[in-house]
This record gives sequence, C-alpha cells and structure tokens, in this order.
Amino acid sequence: MFGGEKVTVYQVAASGEELTAPADGTITSWSVRSGDMGAEYELRIVRPSAGGKFTAVGTSAPQPVPDSTDTARGPFAVGLPVKKGDRIALDVLKGLGAPIHLGPAAGELNLFGDPFGEGTTRAPELIPPLNAEQELLLQADFKPAPVNTAPPTISGEARAGTMLTASEGSWENAVSFAFQWVRCAEAMCVAIPGATSQTYTPTTPDEGQQLRVDVTATGEGGKTTVSSELTAGVKPAPAAAPTSTGPPLLSGEPRETETLSGTNGNWAGSPTRFEYQWLRCASATGTGCAPVAGATSNRYALVHADAGSTMRLLVTAWNAVGPTAEQSAPSAIVQPLRVRARFAVIPSPTCTAIPTELDASASQTPNLPITRYRFTYVEYPLLMESALGRHEGEDLEEALNALPVHVLVDGPNPRPTVEFTWNRKWTHEYDFGAEAEKSMSFVRDPIRLTLEVTDLAGATATFTQFLHFSSRDTQYSGEGHDFFEGREHCPRASRVAKLAKLLVASRTVFSGTSVASTIRCAIVAPCAGSMSIVSARSLIAGASAKAKPKRKPLVIAADPFFKIAGHHSAVIRAKLTAAGRALLKRGKTVKAVVQLTGVAPTGATSTHSFALTLRRK
Repeated sequence: MFGGEKVTVYQVAASGEELTAPADGTITSWSVRSGDMGAEYELRIVRPSAGGKFTAVGTSAPQPVPDSTDTARGPFAVGLPVKKGDRIALDVLKGLGAPIHLGPAAGELNLFGDPFGEGTTRAPELIPPLNAEQELLLQADFKPAPVNTAPPTISGEARAGTMLTASEGSWENAVSFAFQWVRCAEAMCVAIPGATSQTYTPTTPDEGQQLRVDVTATGEGGKTTVSSELTAGVKPAPAAAPTSTGPPLLSGEPRETETLSGTNGNWAGSPTRFEYQWLRCASATGTGCAPVAGATSNRYALVHADAGSTMRLLVTAWNAVGPTAEQSAPSAIVQPLRVRARFAVIPSPTCTAIPTELDASASQTPNLPITRYRFTYVEYPLLMESALGRHEGEDLEEALNALPVHVLVDGPNPRPTVEFTWNRKWTHEYDFGAEAEKSMSFVRDPIRLTLEVTDLAGATATFTQFLHFSSRDTQYSGEGHDFFEGREHCPRASRVAKLAKLLVASRTVFSGTSVASTIRCAIVAPCAGSMSIVSARSLIAGASAKAKPKRKPLVIAADPFFKIAGHHSAVIRAKLTAAGRALLKRGKTVKAVVQLTGVAPTGATSTHSFALTLRRK
C-alpha cells in the first residue's frame, strides 16, 4: 500500500511527533528524510472538518530526491498560513513510499487517496501498525501569527475638524502595524479612502456617524487584524473664521498711472465682509512688502513710488467668529510712466454738423507738459473696409497708409472742438454695386483719426481710432452696416448749421472746357454742395411730356461736390460733359440752367437755379 504514488499521509499516534499547528501562524520551511532517488514530495496543510473529514487548504511546491542517500532533504522555504489544529501532512507524488518505514514501535498513519485537490474535503483511511513501527520522517518550521492581547483604542473628541489618534493596542509576535480608519452608519461600515495613518481628522461627511480604526499587525507568522471600539457619533465642527480656498487674483497693466484690480479670492466659512490693503514689495518674488498708505480698496492707481516694485493685495475676510487674511501672488514689476497718447470723441457715434470734442486730456508723459496735440486723418470709402475686412489686418493697414493724410487740428489745446461735414455725393453703384442711379444724398466716409502728442522733452506717441458717421442715407448708414446709425441718435444741430446758403458772387464764365462761377458760403458753418448746368430745352421737354416717361435732363457740365469754408467764397468749375462738348461743338447758342444745390452739415439740401446762355467761340 505504501509503495503507491500520489497519496497524502499524516501521523497521529506516534507520541511526541504529531505535526499539528499549535496556534494560528505560518509554516515558513519544511524538511523530509528520504533516500528514495527519483521520489517527489509536497508539503500539505489539511484542516479538520465536521464528521472526521479534512480539507486541503495549502500545498507547497514539489521537491524531488536527487540521489539514494538516506538523509534529510531541505529545508525548503514556504509561506503557508495555518490555523490552530491544522495537520502538517506529506504528499508522496512519486516513489515507493519512503520516508514511511515499518518498525517494532506502535503507531498509526492516516492516508488520503488522490485526487485530493486544494479546497476539497476527504475522510482519511487509518492504517494500523500491523505489528511494526510506523515512522513519518517530516519536519516543519512554524512561526506563530501576531496575537492581540489588548485591543486598539482611539483618543480625542469625535468632532469634525478635531484630530483623533489611534493606539495599536498590545500584541505578541508583531513586528509592524498598519491602520485603516472606518466610517460606520448603523451596521454599515466603509473604509475611508486615504485614511491610513495613526491619526485622522473627521470631515463634514463624517458628521453624525461613528468611527473605528482597524489595526493590522504583521510578524514572521503572518498578519492579524483587530478593530477598536466605535467612537460616539461625530459632532459638527465648531464655528470658525473664514478659510481661504483660493488666493486673490490681480488684473491690469503694472505701469505707473495705470490701475490694478484684485478679486476677493475664494473662501470657505461664509465671510460677511472683506477688507483690502495693497502692499508694495521690494523684490520680483514679492518679498519685503510694506502697506501702501491709504490703499484700502480692491482697486489701486499706481504712482511713481511704485515703479520698480511689485504689488500684492492683502484681502481680509470676516465672519462672526473673526478674520482671516490671504495675499495675492505678486504682480510683475511696475514699469515707469512713458509718453502715451489717448483721446475720446464726444459725442459718440460721431454726427456731422455737431460740434465734436476730441478730448486728449488722458494722454500722459513723465516730462510735463505735453506741448503739442496733432490730429490727422485718412478718409476712405466704406467699400474699402468691406473688401479688406475679410482679409488680414495688415491688408487694410497697407491700403490706408497709401491714402492722403489730412491735418485736422495741430496745437497745444488738448480738447479741440471740430465739426465734420459731408465729403462726397452718395453713389449706390460705386459703393455697393446696386442700382446705377445716383442718390441726392451726401455722405461722410469713415476716417482713421490719429493723435500724435509731443512732450517737453520732444518724446512722441500716437493713438488711432476709426470713426464712422451717422448719415441721412439709410442704405449707407443703416441697412446691413453696424458701424452706422441714422441721425435720430444725434443731438440737435445749431440753427445756423441747419441750412446751407450758397450765393453766386459773380457772373458765370464759360470756357472751352468748363463753366466757372464764384460761389459764396453765407453761413458760419462750412458749406457743401454741387453745381450742374443742364440744357434748358431738355428741361422743358421733360416737363411737358405727359403720357411718355420723363427724360432725364441733358447735363452739359457738372461739379458733383465742392466744399467752401463758412463766410468764404470760392471759384467753382463745372467740367463739360461729353454731351455738353458735343452740343457746343456746332457753334450754336445754347440756353442753359445753372442748378446750385447746397448741402447743410446735417444733410438737408436746397437747390436754386438761374438761366445762362452758352456759346463756344
């Protein structure tokens, strides 16, 4: 029977040699005596079960016998955990049964036939001594597991925000300890993630629940875990001063005369009010800071003394318990003041015929005073902006730089007043490619207005704005163009600017290429207008046509737009048209009508006519 293979055997009757785990622990190594070359053995742990059965609960790696010398083999290192009362058995995987010997001493061996896999249960077969000695030559090294002799305890008040401390208790056979704090609600307990140190500070989720600590002791014989008693229910945290959860943040350019702004930051603890104090710091990292006298709001205008320093904002949050202060990160180093041009246009949007103030008083320099304010402008048709606006900014800039520059104001006054008027007659076809007819309205194209300031030291700076003007013509100013608004938003123009009064100051002179007349602007505001000479016959024919569609008058000469300064006169020349040159080529006398149209700065028009006789010499 003993010569078979794949049997598990343990000894029960050999006095003093029974291999049974005396306590919970770990088998750390084992040895076997054998001279059965080619035999193969395993160490087995079998645990007593009900009804005299045993369950296999642990198996070592197999170990072969390489030769026939009758000697101890091992020790072989293992780490098999055992419970008190487990039997230490031997698997005979291959061989004739050695190291099981028959001899004169009494004893009993228990054998299990295979398969007897780990986790399965079998009843052993008892083999009587058969009047011979039965000897199982097996040795195992047992290390007891840690044994708790006094449970862990928790000290401290169970209150949110108050630290608790655990003691591991008293142990035998323990080398090290690990802690896990556990939150319990009635019978449900859950390990608190990350709470694995000897101390723990309860938080808001713990309020109203009980806590315990699980202590795991580790020794040579394995690990043992024991729990403390539960604490009382965790109380809410006591009222506390505000707590910063995010520092104040600064915004604004750190430059002399500019303004820095700061936020309150983020706070817990329901602050009810905030106090502010700006700090001037001696280093780029924000060290060596001192309070700035009087700087106690969340905004601060930088002064000359701040140049070269960095700035911090100290915010103090208050609630019923008390204050807590938090500083912002330092600003960049405050730069000194430099010459800077700025201006505002009042009113805005800009309207023609209305006194418009160009307020450049916000311009700055460290070398006071600013001695010169020079305003120049470039005017451009809306078509250019519409076409180039779809491309990169430098395309528009390049196109604008190629246009003529006009001086608007040049002098020491930082707040000059100007009036804008119309600069051309509005042509739908030219501007938007719509109808080929010409409107009777006059328009003011947008301008790029540039201010150049010069200070006492000769340093200069420039600033540019684009101005769009409110117009009477709705197609130009309102439909589909956000820049423009109708004149309903403009203030009322002064009475003198409501009418354009143009007078013929001298007789009309006819030459081979044009018709010239001296025109006087009889009001204070600048006058704008147009002059055209039409055939008197075509006017009569067009007016007498009844059933037929009206014919347009034959234009002999025209000046589509001119401007004259207030209370000034100018010679206006209307150039001959192709039709006019053809008509006068015949040498006939032509009766004509001069149509003089005045345009007020508001856009209102008035036309008066007078007869004229033309004949080419």
